[in-house]
Amino acid sequence: MEFENLSKVQKMYAFSDQEMSNYLEIDRATFYRWKEAGEIPESYELKVNALIAFKEGVRDSGFSLEGKVDYVKVTFKTQDYIDVIAKVLCLQNKPFFEEEKGGSGYDTKYTFQNINVFISKKREDMGCMIELKGQACRQYEWYFENEQKSSWRDFFIRCFEYERAISQGEGKFMNIPRLDIALDEKYKENGNFELGKLVDLWDRGLVESRLTMKQIEDNGQYGKAKTIYFGSRKSAYHFCFYQKDIEQAKKLGLDIDLIHSSLKFKNRYEVRMCDDVALDFVRKSLNEKIDMARLAVWVINSKIKVFERLNGDKVLNREWYSLLGEVDKIGFSTAPVEVGFFDKQYKWISVDVAPTIITMMEWEKITGEYKLDGIFSSGEISEKNRKKLDQARVVFEKDLQKNRY
Repeated sequence: MEFENLSKVQKMYAFSDQEMSNYLEIDRATFYRWKEAGEIPESYELKVNALIAFKEGVRDSGFSLEGKVDYVKVTFKTQDYIDVIAKVLCLQNKPFFEEEKGGSGYDTKYTFQNINVFISKKREDMGCMIELKGQACRQYEWYFENEQKSSWRDFFIRCFEYERAISQGEGKFMNIPRLDIALDEKYKENGNFELGKLVDLWDRGLVESRLTMKQIEDNGQYGKAKTIYFGSRKSAYHFCFYQKDIEQAKKLGLDIDLIHSSLKFKNRYEVRMCDDVALDFVRKSLNEKIDMARLAVWVINSKIKVFERLNGDKVLNREWYSLLGEVDKIGFSTAPVEVGFFDKQYKWISVDVAPTIITMMEWEKITGEYKLDGIFSSGEISEKNRKKLDQARVVFEKDLQKNRY
C-alpha cells in the first residue's frame, strides 16, 4: 500500500507523526522508514485500511459547519487613525465620531455605528487599533458586499500592505491582538452532537490534549446550558464550545424551537487566538489560500483528539469526526447585516419601554394626573447622543442624495 493513502488521513485529522505512530502502535523511527520508502508493510494494511474506511464513512454524516470571523482586533504602529480608516477599513466616507473614553488601555475611541478605532493621546507608542466585535463584523460585511466588493481576505491583505507602507526600520508595525473564528453547527432534526458527551469522554480518558478542560453549566429554562473551555483565556489560543441555540433563545426571548427552525442554531465552536498565533493563522490562510473555517477546524484537530472504545480497541470517535473531520463540508461564510442608526434604541423602546408607557397612560386617565408630558418635555439630549444624531444625519443625507441621482 502507498504511504500517500495514510498521509491523506493524517493531514485530515491533523495528527503529528508521533500521534500517528502511537495510533498505529509503532515507534516513530518505523513511521519515518515507511514515509521514506513511500510504502506501508502488508501486515499493517488492515489497520490503515480501517482508518481510510473511517475517513470515507464520515462523509455522509449529515453534519455541517459554517465558519465566520466573529471578533478581530488589529493594531498598527501609527496614530494616524484617519489614514487607517481610509486605507485599511476603506470607510473614509463614513462619519466616525470621537468619544472621550477608550478601552484596552486606549483613552480615545472613534466610532461609526459598531465599528471602533482607538488611539491613545497620552501614549503614542500604543499606536492605533481597529476593533470589530460580533455585530460589527456582520455590519462590516455589509460594506464588503454592498460598497467595497471585497472580503475578509481582502481586509487582511490590506492590513499587511498598510504595515509595509508605514514600516520604518526593524520591528513589528502591525499585530493582531485578537481573532475569533466561530464554527456554527447547524440544527438537525435527527440529532446533533451533544456537548455533554465530550465531557464524559474526557472523564473516561478518551480525549487527548495538552490543554486543560473546564466545563461551566448554567441551569435555566432549557435545562443545563453547557460551555466547555479548552486552554486558558490568558494563553495565545483557547477554544470555547457552547450551545448557541440556548444562548440565542435567552438573548432574543424566543422559544428554542423557533431558534432551531428559523435560525438553525445548535452548537458553536470558537477558536480564539491572540498576537503571534493570530498573525500566523492569517498568514497561513492568505499564503496557502485556505479558507479560515477549514483552517480553524485543523487547529482544533491539532490540539484535541477524541476517541471511543470499539470492541475493546481505542479508535477515533466517529460522531466527533463526522462533525469536525470532513473539511469538504465546512464552509467560510459571511452574514452581512445593515445596521440602522438607533435600531438598538427602537428595539429597547418596543420591548421594555412602550408597554410601561402605555400602562402609565392608562393610569393617568384614571387619576387625571398627567405627569408623562412633563417628563418628556424636561428630557435633554446627551452630548454622546447629539454626536450620534449628527453622524446619523450625515449618512442619511448622503444616502438621500445618492438615491435622487
